[in-house]
Amino acid sequence: MTAQSNDLSFLNCRSFSASSLIKLPRPPMLAKVWPGNRVQLASGGPEMTVMDVAADQVTCWWDAGDGTTGKHTFDIALLTCYGAR
Repeated sequence: MTAQSNDLSFLNCRSFSASSLIKLPRPPMLAKVWPGNRVQLASGGPEMTVMDVAADQVTCWWDAGDGTTGKHTFDIALLTCYGAR
């Protein structure tokens, strides 16, 4: 087999189509948040408190539970309401 070959039969895998993939629900996206709101990354993670909002950038603070805290600014499209699963 050459490097240019697209023959993957040696893997002994079944082919699939996009329609056979399982569609997982995504938590609802936020349109607006205010300081004090509880949010979470849509992909999961700790509960965070909104500290500041500037356009579509949201600065959040969180307690990691092990005595450390964190602060970061996220795009609002990455956030959902805390517990919205």
